[in-house]
Amino acid sequence: MGTIWIFLTCFVVPFGLLSMFVKKNKRCLLTFGIGALTFFVSQVLLRIPLLEWWQSHASTQVWIIANSFLYVLLLSFSAGLFEETGRLVSFKLLKKTDTLYEAIAFGLGHGGIEAILLVGVPALSQTLSLENALLAGSERIAAILVHITLSIVIFIGVKKGQNLLYWALAVMLHGLFNLIPLMITYLSGPLFLSECVLFTLAIGLFVGVYFLMIKEYIKDEKIF
Repeated sequence: MGTIWIFLTCFVVPFGLLSMFVKKNKRCLLTFGIGALTFFVSQVLLRIPLLEWWQSHASTQVWIIANSFLYVLLLSFSAGLFEETGRLVSFKLLKKTDTLYEAIAFGLGHGGIEAILLVGVPALSQTLSLENALLAGSERIAAILVHITLSIVIFIGVKKGQNLLYWALAVMLHGLFNLIPLMITYLSGPLFLSECVLFTLAIGLFVGVYFLMIKEYIKDEKIF
């Protein structure tokens, strides 16, 4: 049962939703692929190797032990810095991207490949308890929703010509989304509580962005 849940959340959800959006706009297939590539470059090729190189030094390990809270901050906001910068560069290059369908597909690609690489493939190669599978899969759904939301934020910022402002907002929101659950874990809170908070934050972030940005954008631009 746990394996089925992981497969559904990490593989079926992103590709199933993609198929729906491609029917609305065929360019969604392109933006989905660019979103996946953006995650791969920003995280797998850049951020993770840089962190591993930095952490390999003995002096770094001493600093981490002495500054564990700052280390948690670094992990949280560096993810936002690298990924949102990658998103901004990608949307600047995707000059013909004009609809929110395409922005959503970008987020699906970004969050989908992350789910597959970080959770889906590792989880399917081992036996997880149902409890752990439910937590891991639910976390991925929350993360995909956040990637969709932040992709929309960057997309609207580019379309409005306010790149820096919306980029900074996305970095901050991304960092806070990572930080709060990490702080619960840092304070020895239960994993279940951390995942519940994560899911609540993801929904709250999307709802907030919808009413503060998306609704107004749809009304003003009349495109979807």
